[in-house]
Amino acid sequence: ESHAQGGPREETRASAVHSACRNRLYLQEPGAVQVQRAPTMALATTTLSLRARSDAGAADASGGLVRRRATASRRARVRVLASSMGADSEAPGTSDEYNEMMQKAMGNPYEYRHEDGIYYTVIKEQLIVGGQPQSAADVRRLARDEGVTHLVNLQQDKDIAYWGIDYDEIRAAAEEESVTILRHPARDFDPDSLRNSLPAAVAAVDAVVRGGGRAYVHCTAGLGRAPGVGIAYLYWCEGLGSLDEAYEYLTERRPCGPKREAVRGATHDLLLAEGAELGEWDGQAYHEAPEDAYTRLSEPQRAAIARFLRESPEAHAEWRRAIRVQALAGPRGL
Repeated sequence: ESHAQGGPREETRASAVHSACRNRLYLQEPGAVQVQRAPTMALATTTLSLRARSDAGAADASGGLVRRRATASRRARVRVLASSMGADSEAPGTSDEYNEMMQKAMGNPYEYRHEDGIYYTVIKEQLIVGGQPQSAADVRRLARDEGVTHLVNLQQDKDIAYWGIDYDEIRAAAEEESVTILRHPARDFDPDSLRNSLPAAVAAVDAVVRGGGRAYVHCTAGLGRAPGVGIAYLYWCEGLGSLDEAYEYLTERRPCGPKREAVRGATHDLLLAEGAELGEWDGQAYHEAPEDAYTRLSEPQRAAIARFLRESPEAHAEWRRAIRVQALAGPRGL
């Protein structure tokens, strides 16, 4: 597998989820906030626009639509918070500022204290989840003391810049220690962005583990994006019985609050990508399915996800071209 072979290097792989799955149908309802997404790997901030209201009275009469509009508005505010990090100043950010943004966006009580240094948790023998390495010393510690062979980084460049971290120093230390950096950026505080990035990030972890390496999966704080990847890996690749079981397994070991919905949505996306049976929710739009949809996998479904994760990037590109054609005809379940 390309993720686990070769010498020290930095790799970036596009998300495995096509834009047809990125822009949920509930964001296209009249009067709702429409998110115009930048490309997954781009540094451009998200721009927002309001669609004209075609029938405000009729829209407000629909409880489901009102709830979807409120959810879309909340997600839009989250993206504004995330895109504002470090935008107005070249000075490093502070933990208090970051925690204020995180708690507003994610609605959980967890905090990140950058000044306390790197904090991580061994989840499985070959999987560690934690916060960002801040220095060459952190990289050396992970390599020498923990046997880490790969850093799987969920941060965008602006996340690193926010803390004033010298990433050239991180790269140089990784090269010295024969540690490979794999980058799969997701926007901070944004469950939809994490949903889009999960397949490629989990594919990287899966390849490292199957190749006999040890993966250190990190975002900034190690409280949202990175544990989300860890949970998805446990659910899709380690045979845990349900999403809830995978979520509990990780959060019992590392107290954190990743968005369960991101993993559930990505599970749907992968099953759709492989043409797998969606069971009782086949033909039903994802946003209309109950909250327990896609939280358990049959063996054929698990095998379908494994096939997708272990395909080459070229195969994923071919799928994205096919799904674009399918989207024009009205893809099932989106």
